[in-house]
Amino acid sequence: MDTFSGSLQAWSLMTLQYNALEGRYILPLSDFESNTVHLSSLLEILVQAPLCLWVYYLIVHQGNSALRYAVEFCLCTLQMAGTWYFYLPLLLTPSNKRLMAMLGTDDVIDFYFRGIFGSILCPAVWIVVPMLRIYLCTQSLDASLKSKSDSQIRGSFPRRIY
Repeated sequence: MDTFSGSLQAWSLMTLQYNALEGRYILPLSDFESNTVHLSSLLEILVQAPLCLWVYYLIVHQGNSALRYAVEFCLCTLQMAGTWYFYLPLLLTPSNKRLMAMLGTDDVIDFYFRGIFGSILCPAVWIVVPMLRIYLCTQSLDASLKSKSDSQIRGSFPRRIY
């Protein structure tokens, strides 16, 4: 959605919402402030969306494979890095005036929807969920590797016959 509603401004109803939440989408590509949102949209459509489809395929068809864990780990890492890349400029560039205006407004909808939800809660979810997935993947992979190594160790010793 970021690519079509935000960068391409092609989905009229959602584009209005995107522009209300994130003013950098309105800026032209030549404006330095807009670079992060447009590059993030490209990353999502060209890299992350295909990786999501691949992870889905791997979960369904090769649920416990090392490839599935590797691809999911890469995808989660990209998600977290993309979130930092998208939101950190709000604090480091002239865009921070808009963020501070959203957080310092008397308008309840502006404060809670655009300020708290759009600039704090959503980014937190987009960091916490991938971190949780990485943790769960490493736990599953570790358990899988331990069970395989235990069975190889047990299979390598001669069995006693009583």
